[in-house]
This record gives sequence, structure tokens and C-alpha cells, in this order.
Amino acid sequence: MPQNIQVGQAVTFQASGADPAGDQDPLEFEWELGRRGEVITQGAVSQFDYVFHRGGQYWISVTLKDDDGVVTTGFQINVTANLNPRFRKLLPNASDAS
Repeated sequence: MPQNIQVGQAVTFQASGADPAGDQDPLEFEWELGRRGEVITQGAVSQFDYVFHRGGQYWISVTLKDDDGVVTTGFQINVTANLNPRFRKLLPNASDAS
């Protein structure tokens, strides 16, 4: 994951897992991405893509579930998406006026 995520930037999150039963017990991934206590989007694949449209703090978690219903929460991370700085108003310096 990039160190500095910019608003408008696409980020790919990827998870992998294995079950001791092998292919006999298929795995399901469940992603959640949220902001301010609210889930923004969810996914059920091993790779999750998202474009951050607003600056701020986000959280992302992934859960791995097998065919027997056994669940493991892989991780939860906090992400800060940054906005590029902008000028509000550009004024000439009074000492530069001739």
C-alpha cells in the first residue's frame, strides 16, 4: 500500500489465505472499508480496489471464512487520504508595488 494516499488515487488491497483441508474447504474473503463509523463499501474477493474520493481517516478490515463457517479477522488498518494543498487567494505583496 502506498505510504501517502492522495484523494483520487486508486489503491489495491490484497489478501491470501490457506485452509488445512486444502481445496476441499473453499475460502471466502469479506472486505469492509469505512469512514466515521459508517461502512462505505464491501467486497467478497481476495483483491479489493478502491479510489479515495475524500480526504480523511478510513478503516479497512478483511475477514477470511471457510466452508465450515470458521472465521478469522485478518487485520484492520487505518488509512489517511490526503488532499493536495490549494491557494484560496493569491495577493500581491504591497512592498513589491512600484
